[in-house]
Amino acid sequence: MSKKKKIIISIVAFVLITGGVSISVVFLVNRHNALQYESYVSAARQTINDWEYNFNSTIDHGRRVELYNGLSDVHIEYINRNSKSNDVVSMFESSLITMQEDFFDYYYTKIEKVEEVELPEQIIDIISVLEDNINELISIKTEISNDGVFVNETSKINQLNDKADTSINLFTETKAWLIKVVELSEKFLDEDRDGKFVVFNDVLSLQKDFDTDGFESDFVSTELNALVAETREWFYEWYINELALRYSDQINTLIHLNNLADLIAMEGEILFTTADVNMLTSSFDDAYINSLSVLENNGIRRINNYNFHSEATDQAIEHFVELFTVWRGSYNDNDHLLTFDEILNEAIDIGQARHDTEIRAEAERKTRIGFT
Repeated sequence: MSKKKKIIISIVAFVLITGGVSISVVFLVNRHNALQYESYVSAARQTINDWEYNFNSTIDHGRRVELYNGLSDVHIEYINRNSKSNDVVSMFESSLITMQEDFFDYYYTKIEKVEEVELPEQIIDIISVLEDNINELISIKTEISNDGVFVNETSKINQLNDKADTSINLFTETKAWLIKVVELSEKFLDEDRDGKFVVFNDVLSLQKDFDTDGFESDFVSTELNALVAETREWFYEWYINELALRYSDQINTLIHLNNLADLIAMEGEILFTTADVNMLTSSFDDAYINSLSVLENNGIRRINNYNFHSEATDQAIEHFVELFTVWRGSYNDNDHLLTFDEILNEAIDIGQARHDTEIRAEAERKTRIGFT
């Protein structure tokens, strides 16, 4: 073999040997880097898991906020590094999102608990509870803002705020309507009869405003209907009591009934339902019949008190009944009522005349038969 060939073979062998060493070194370095990266990611995962464990192990909301903000700060610090792992970034984000979901459920549940508070029966107590609910919801909104969990989550904070604001608006408007109901109720109690009628009209106006406002609330509707019913009942009882009122003079009683009839004619359609008006009308009829009957009997009794001769008494009573039958046809005219004494006196005059005639006739008979 020539010397030149030996030299070439030696160079090729060296290249092969040295080349094999380089490949082995690259492989070992890559393997070392992979193991180091896996260890690095594993350590990061453990660190994040430790944050999650501490977060899930406490029920104190303030402590949870601290842990969330702490992990969030670590996350921000990490992503601001020159070199970072996408895997680690993903782990941070996944953990923070899970914590945010817990916070969302926490706030959402707090809002729901306020919305579901059972309202009491008394209207004053309802107003007080609504005020407490409004303040509690405002406090929750402040808490959400101060905690800062959703600083970069506009959709979540908007969803929570919208839910709270919807209830705040509902409670606020409900409270405002109920306050108006209470004010009218208290004003009605303080007013005299005429003033109560004015307030009753205000109650009806408030009910009409509510019905056309577009705002819906079973509580407001119930309280308004109750107030209308209570004030209407007051007037109904007032009429019943006035109908039962009797004067010693039946003419004044009838005049009183006529005044009541005129009053209910003016305000009955405003105050009462058709059924109530019919009931009161029936009571009016009974009161008139009773008073006219008493008045007629009083007239007959007054005639009897004259102690006329029986024929004179019968004639006077008969004439009075005839006159009274015609007279009572205009009982709803107060001026006409004052003419009662005229027909009674006319009957008495007839009785007196007949009585005097009987007395003279009797005296003549006694003279004829010798009595002096």
